[in-house]
Amino acid sequence: MDIRAVIRGVGPDKKFLLVSYNLVWGFKSGIQNGGRLIICAGDSRSASLMSGEDRFEAVRPRSEYDELGSRFVTPSGQEVRKSDLGLVVVYAGFDFKLAIDWARILKKNRSIIVWVVACDCDWGRKKRMIEGTDIELIEARCGGDFEMGNIAREILTATNPN
Repeated sequence: MDIRAVIRGVGPDKKFLLVSYNLVWGFKSGIQNGGRLIICAGDSRSASLMSGEDRFEAVRPRSEYDELGSRFVTPSGQEVRKSDLGLVVVYAGFDFKLAIDWARILKKNRSIIVWVVACDCDWGRKKRMIEGTDIELIEARCGGDFEMGNIAREILTATNPN
């Protein structure tokens, strides 16, 4: 898969959302690139003290009513309409079940491109969990911070008009 080509193919009116219970190398949680890139990551001290699944629960955006609701509110209070999302990238590490379940729910909206960045811990099970979903699985080293940071940089490079 050509990551840069996929990013360039996301419409100019769409947003990019990166969610990781770990760090996103070189970035802090919040809005980047004039609102087109939203990062929800475990870069707070409170999140770093939690276990993996609790950390994912702490950083992931929440829907107003349920996971299929029309909008998210990020942990820092940004509101994002799901119809505005073009690409969502979720890190699934050692404690991966919640992250992949959430990615599968997002993929029910066929217009959203969903990638799962995952370390090779229990790789076969991760692959089986996304079979038949059109979710792209991207291998990363443990922690996923470096790969998630690279994807964020690719988004900024591909969407910055300068």
